[in-house]
Amino acid sequence: MNASKYYLLAYDVALENLSTLYVYKVPEEQVGLARYLLNQERVPHTISKEPGTTGLKICTTDRSSLLESKLGYEYHAEEAKPSEKTLNRLISSAVRLRFLEEGWVSSVSKIYKPDPSKAKPLINNLALRYEHSVRLTVDDLSSGRKALFIDPTSKIEFTKTLDYISKVYPEQAKEISFIKIKGTPTSFYIVHNEEARESYKEVYSKVAEAISVYQGLKVSFPKNTREVVTATPKSLRLNNILRSKIPNLPLSEKRVVLPLPAEVLVPVGTLENVSLFGSTPSLVIPPEERVEKVKNIASELDLERLDFSGIRVKIGREKLLSITSRDFIEISYSNEELKKLWDWEPTFKNDPSRRRLLLIVKLKADIKTYSDKCLQATQKIYEGLKNRFPEVFNVQYTDVLVSLEDLDAIVSTYSGGYDEKYVVLLYDRDLDKHGNLVGRFELGFAQRGFYPHVIDLSTEDGYDSKIKFKLMNIIRDFAVRVNAVPSAPSPPPQLRGISVVGIDSTIVPLKRSHVYVGVAITLIKPDGSIDYDVKISRLAESDVDVLTSVIRDELRQNPRLLVIVNKSSLDSFLENLGSETLKDCILVSVTKTHSYSRLLAKYNDKFVNLSKTNLFVRLAPSYNGGVQISRYLANTTTYSRGSYEAGTIRPVLFNIAGSIDHDIILQYLQKLTYYAPISKSWLPSIPWPLHKSDKICKKINRILKAAGESSILVDIPQDVWRKL
Repeated sequence: MNASKYYLLAYDVALENLSTLYVYKVPEEQVGLARYLLNQERVPHTISKEPGTTGLKICTTDRSSLLESKLGYEYHAEEAKPSEKTLNRLISSAVRLRFLEEGWVSSVSKIYKPDPSKAKPLINNLALRYEHSVRLTVDDLSSGRKALFIDPTSKIEFTKTLDYISKVYPEQAKEISFIKIKGTPTSFYIVHNEEARESYKEVYSKVAEAISVYQGLKVSFPKNTREVVTATPKSLRLNNILRSKIPNLPLSEKRVVLPLPAEVLVPVGTLENVSLFGSTPSLVIPPEERVEKVKNIASELDLERLDFSGIRVKIGREKLLSITSRDFIEISYSNEELKKLWDWEPTFKNDPSRRRLLLIVKLKADIKTYSDKCLQATQKIYEGLKNRFPEVFNVQYTDVLVSLEDLDAIVSTYSGGYDEKYVVLLYDRDLDKHGNLVGRFELGFAQRGFYPHVIDLSTEDGYDSKIKFKLMNIIRDFAVRVNAVPSAPSPPPQLRGISVVGIDSTIVPLKRSHVYVGVAITLIKPDGSIDYDVKISRLAESDVDVLTSVIRDELRQNPRLLVIVNKSSLDSFLENLGSETLKDCILVSVTKTHSYSRLLAKYNDKFVNLSKTNLFVRLAPSYNGGVQISRYLANTTTYSRGSYEAGTIRPVLFNIAGSIDHDIILQYLQKLTYYAPISKSWLPSIPWPLHKSDKICKKINRILKAAGESSILVDIPQDVWRKL
C-alpha cells in the first residue's frame, strides 16, 4: 500500500491547568455512590488503591460538597503532581463528563446516547441498537504525546424484561444466563437456588438497598413479584458488599445467590443473547465511516476545550493524530520465514506400525434429513479426505444419522485396533444454535479416545472452493493436535531454553453457580521442541484468581517461562506474583478487549486498514512496583486487498514485563501469531498459544453448559481435554 501516513483515531491532548488535587478515602461499598455524586457535581475524578493497603482513595480536581455533606468524607489537598496514569484518568473523566452533559450514559466499557429516535429496533422490538456509542481512553505515546482515543461502536440494549420474554419466548428464556437490572450496568449470572427464591419477601428491600449503594443509582423492587429469578453478581465488589450487609443469603462457589424480580431484569445485550431470537446483526463499521463518526461526535460535543472544576484541557480535534517514526517501530522479518509458518502442509508420518482412523459422522438432531446441498457436501468431504492422505488415514463414513445413544455402537463398529482415532462431526448449526448437542458429541467422542473436529453445514452453498477450504481446515486442525506441523518459529538466542505457555480463562454459568476455568497451552519446551500440551485448571471465583493460579502451577514446574495471558493489564498479576517472578519469567498480556481506537492508513485520500502487520505503535511504558511494562498497539492481521472496506480491524494491545529486551520479545510474539493457522484465508490476531487457549476455553464453556455441572472437570482426565 502506497500510504503516505498512518493515523490513530485519536486527537492530541494538552493540559492547560491543574493546580491542586483533593484526596478522599472511600469505603469499598460506597465507590459507586461516590462516583455518582461526583458526576452530579461535574467534578473529574479517579479511584485507586492506597499504596501498601487494601483501602481505596478518590482523587478529584476540586472539593466535593456532596462527598463531604452527604457521606461525611474528609479530604486533604496536595500540589498537583500526579503520575501520568492518574493525570490521564482525570482527563478521561473530564471527557466523559462532557459526554454526560449532552445526555450520554455510561455503561461498563462504553458510553452511549440512549436516543430511541436514532436507534435501530432488533428482533421484533425486543432490543434497540444505539449507533451513538463509543469506547474512549486517554494515554501517552512513547514520544510524549498525549492522546484522546475514541472508538465508535454499537450498544445493544434489551427493552423487554424477563417476565415478558419468559411468556412470549419460553424456550429462548431458558437459554438466557447473563442478565442485568434494566437501565443500569449491574449484571448477574442466572443460577437455580430454591432457598434464595423462597427468601424474596424477607430480603428484597435489603438487596435493592445494597445494589443502590453499589451502583450509586437507586433501584427499588416490588414486594410482590410475579416471577423470582435467582442469580449471582458478576462483580466481586458487589458480591462482597452483599455478603457483609445480608449475611443470611445462600452461597454458591463463594458467591451470594440473590432473589431478583423478573420485571426489572433484562438480558445483557450480548450477541449470544441476541442470537437466541434470530440472526445476529452485523456490527462492522468501514474505516471511512468510522472516521466520520469520530469527527461528528467531536464536533457535536465541541471537544476542543474542556473546562471543569479545577482542570482545563485542550483537545486538537481539527485533525486526527498522525503517527510518525518516533511513535512506532517496524519489525523486520523474512517473508519466507513467515510464509513457512502459515502456508504449511501437515507432516503426518506414514508409519505402518501406527493405524489411524478418520471417521466421518452426521449428527442426528430433530430432523429427518439434511438438504441436498448438505448431503452433496458430505460426500465431497468424504471423498476429499479419503484421497488426501490415503497412506496415512483409513477414512470411514457412517451413512446414517448418529444420536448420542449410538456412540458406543459406532465406536465399537469402527474403532477397533487403531492407535489414533479422528472424527469429523457434520451438523447443521440452525438445528443446534447454542452448541449443546455438538458439545456433548465432542465430549463423548473425546472420552472414547477420538480427536473431534466440527463442521457446520448450515451455510453450505455447494461450491467446491468452500469444500476445499473445509478439507484443509480439518486436516490442519488434526495436524496441530498431534504435532504434525513442520516447524515452530525459532526463538531468538535470548529466549532459548524458555517454554512458551498461553493461558486463558472462561466463565461457565451452571445450574447452581458460575465458575472460572483456566486453560494452559504449552507450545515450546525448554529444549526448543514443539510440545502441544493442554492443562485444565481448578475452579476459581474470578478470572484473575484462576489465571494467577495457572501461572503459579506452571512456574513450579519450570520457572523459565514466557507466559502469555488474555488481559489488558499485567498489574494484578505482578501484585499477586511479586516482581521477583520476573527474574526468570517473562509476563505478557495480549488482548483485543480494550478502549484504544483503530490504527489506519491513508491511501488515495481515503482511510483504509493497514496492509502491513509489522507496525507497532509504542505507548508510554507503565510501572508497577518499580517494574517497567512496555506497551504496544498493533494490527497483527489484515483484510485481503479486495476487502479493505469490509470493516475496521481492531488493534491488539501488548503489555510486556521481563528482563529481556522487550522489542525482541515483541518480534517473537508477532511470529507466534503466524504459527500453524488452521485457515489460510484469515490469520489469528494473537499469538498461537493464546489463540489455542481461547479456542479450548470456548469448547469447555460449551461442553460444561451442555453437561450442566462443574464436577465434570474433576471426572474427565486431562488427556480427554487435550483431544478437544
